[in-house]
Amino acid sequence: MRVLIVRSKRLFSIFFSVVVLLFHSCSSKENNEIKVINIEKSFLNSKRILLSDLVDSVEYIPLETRVDNLIGRNVKVFANEEFIITLTTNHVFLFDRKSGKFIHEIGNQGLGPDEYYSALSFFEINHTIQCISSNTKDRIDYGTGGEIIRKNKTPKDISPFQEYIPLNDSVYVSYIDNFTGKDPNRIIVFDNRGDSINMFPNNNTFFSNRLIISNVGALFFKKNDHTYFFENCLDTIYEISTHELSPRMYFNMGKFSPPYEKKGEFFDPPQNPPILDYFTINRIQESDKYILFNFNYQRNFYFGYYDKISNETQIGKHENSQDSRLFNDIDNFISIGTKGLTVNNNDELVLYIDAWEITEWFDTYPENKENLSKDIQRFSKLNSDDNPVVVIAKLKKH
Repeated sequence: MRVLIVRSKRLFSIFFSVVVLLFHSCSSKENNEIKVINIEKSFLNSKRILLSDLVDSVEYIPLETRVDNLIGRNVKVFANEEFIITLTTNHVFLFDRKSGKFIHEIGNQGLGPDEYYSALSFFEINHTIQCISSNTKDRIDYGTGGEIIRKNKTPKDISPFQEYIPLNDSVYVSYIDNFTGKDPNRIIVFDNRGDSINMFPNNNTFFSNRLIISNVGALFFKKNDHTYFFENCLDTIYEISTHELSPRMYFNMGKFSPPYEKKGEFFDPPQNPPILDYFTINRIQESDKYILFNFNYQRNFYFGYYDKISNETQIGKHENSQDSRLFNDIDNFISIGTKGLTVNNNDELVLYIDAWEITEWFDTYPENKENLSKDIQRFSKLNSDDNPVVVIAKLKKH
């Protein structure tokens, strides 16, 4: 009897161990599963996206307008707990996050050694603004106080105007444009001296009898300390580290996916380029719940999102304008464009509305003013050439 009990315990122990191993194996496989973002199907069934579909609350911060801080159009807007940062080609301005009051300009555009040629981006990981230096060969990282944090050498393998993103405080990563159609490398990881640490190979080719310079390239984005990479024509989102490129998500574009082997033909003829027949992703941001993205198709601009919890994808319906927008059912105010959208580490969606759009909206719908909150009614007094109103919305968690 004792022998039977001992054997039974051993058998149970073995059985339990096998079950645990199988469970662990299945869990690992499930956790490593590549999620599919079905853009084609969602595009063919596009709908109006409401602001309340994505966010719980919204705040509006009108940026102070002065003679020395006029922003203009085509601005990139970033926000953290303290500041709002606006970037155009030739100006970087810092505003107070709560009041929108102007604080100061960061750096100066010019030809001097400490001046920049063009402003590129703000990185929340190290609170720096990256600019192309006046000699176009280096990068300058400015702090929010306007001080120069560091100057970085740009590797010879990448274009002087190609944006690169920090993996950490001393290591960067950038895309290598395949100008010839057969360039051997795809991504470079390097230090602030411009010295290569690692190269990821390019296994894709296309034929061309000339150098191809296009905007159908690649982009990087961050979610907290994680860095991700996406390349148009290949449709996969990878997580990237110094020595590893791991597939994470896949954009299923179906017939709208631009074929890599035709990259040499995308912009010929220029009057009606073939690239217009395909989706080209130009922006990806991530929150705890969502993947948010923009793409172009047939000269129009679209917004979409993927819900990581429900595995559902939605594409905004294109309605009488060149971009799909977020329809504001929370405040019954103007719909909000998503060009240049950013998501910060607090899971806040950062957008902006140009002042001319707001003045035009009040002129078109004067009867709607009385249905707005007092906070929003004050925007009826804006001038069309004032600085934009920044929209900061808390994205849903569940």
